[in-house]
Amino acid sequence: MTQTVNVADITIDTDDLICPITLDLFHDPVRAQDGHVYERQAITQWIQEHGTSPFTRQPLEVDQLQPDEQLKSLAKQRRNSTVSYNVQKNLVTLPLRPLIKRIHMPNRIITMNRLKTCLFHSIYCKIGLVLLILGVIFGFIFGIMQTDRSPNNTTSSPTSSFDIITRYSSKLTINSSLFNRPDRVLKQYYYKAIPLMIPSTNYYRFRSISNIDMYGYLYTSNFNASNSQNSLLISNDDSGGFQQFLMSILLAVGNYTLVATTYSPNVTGNFSILVQGPTNITFY
Repeated sequence: MTQTVNVADITIDTDDLICPITLDLFHDPVRAQDGHVYERQAITQWIQEHGTSPFTRQPLEVDQLQPDEQLKSLAKQRRNSTVSYNVQKNLVTLPLRPLIKRIHMPNRIITMNRLKTCLFHSIYCKIGLVLLILGVIFGFIFGIMQTDRSPNNTTSSPTSSFDIITRYSSKLTINSSLFNRPDRVLKQYYYKAIPLMIPSTNYYRFRSISNIDMYGYLYTSNFNASNSQNSLLISNDDSGGFQQFLMSILLAVGNYTLVATTYSPNVTGNFSILVQGPTNITFY
């Protein structure tokens, strides 16, 4: 047995009673600062995740949401406007969309079609912005490349060419000098201070080769073993792999000191230093 009860006519478009986020009839509608109405739970979650209006992208705050009692009442009437009750199955079926009469309401919420249009335009605006940014970046890089290739460009700039290799070989013995490493306290390490001269301003790479665990330091000018922190430019432990140091740095023309030592104290053994750069350097 099925009984149908008709209630008073609804005086508002069903689209105005549907949350643009959940696409369902309102249960607890609230009006946001952007002038649109949403289901409270849906817009609260949206604000917590995005912080802005889904339509205008203006900032929204949860504590400024205002209940809309009129739409809440109309949505309730809409749900109860035509109800079919099946006694045997104990089921209540609500109509999808009965015939309705439209009236004008100020600040009516956006319809589903308008929502799709807004979101569609928003996505394409973001894609366009990303493409614009990428275009500017690639244009900037291309401009730099063209400037470097220009025959009128007489300004020399450092490059990262490591075509030339200069080799230095030595060994640490029990007769080698000892010092306290800058990053260690009260431990003695054998070391070799190697003066060198850089002939041109450019990038250089210092790599150790040894069967022992090496540690490298590069200083400006002379090395002072009693104050190993003074004039320190760069240091490295294992960037070269196999417990070897590797230091890449831009150096100006001048004299420097490379200190080759070990990771652990009181370790001896043979080692070599390879210096890669655009030109040979001079070891003293």
